[in-house]
Amino acid sequence: MATLDETEGYLREVENAVRNLKEKYTSKQNERVLSSHVWMSDYVSGIIKDQVNPLKDSLTSVKDSYVGDFKSSTQFDAVIAFCTDVNKLLNEINTQYKMRSNLVDIKLKFQYNLPQIEEKVKHMRNRFNIIKGQLSKKGYEPEEDSWWG
Repeated sequence: MATLDETEGYLREVENAVRNLKEKYTSKQNERVLSSHVWMSDYVSGIIKDQVNPLKDSLTSVKDSYVGDFKSSTQFDAVIAFCTDVNKLLNEINTQYKMRSNLVDIKLKFQYNLPQIEEKVKHMRNRFNIIKGQLSKKGYEPEEDSWWG
């Protein structure tokens, strides 16, 4: 079973992978890097397999262990949905490489998908911080029944 700290580590890995992907897209050598179909396809599928999927699995595990601790699991569901969206957007980029699309089509797909991926990862971080806050706050809240004696 995953812990909250392990899950945050997976989230950090996803954030770093997206940052590295953006650097590859904006670097001076981006044409050379982006036009390498096999290498980029392996790289993008590695992000999906090694970072996004473990994060999603870990979130599901943590959600299952904490679901009774607070009333709503919507924060977990939102982060899991963002993982699914990021996975879908990365798969769309990877499809361009698998189809051996030309560099212009690949750049257009990056131009369309990369800002969405960055936005969703930012939302994932914000929602995850809300979850951490809820769980840490839950430990310090007094029981409501004891207030009234």
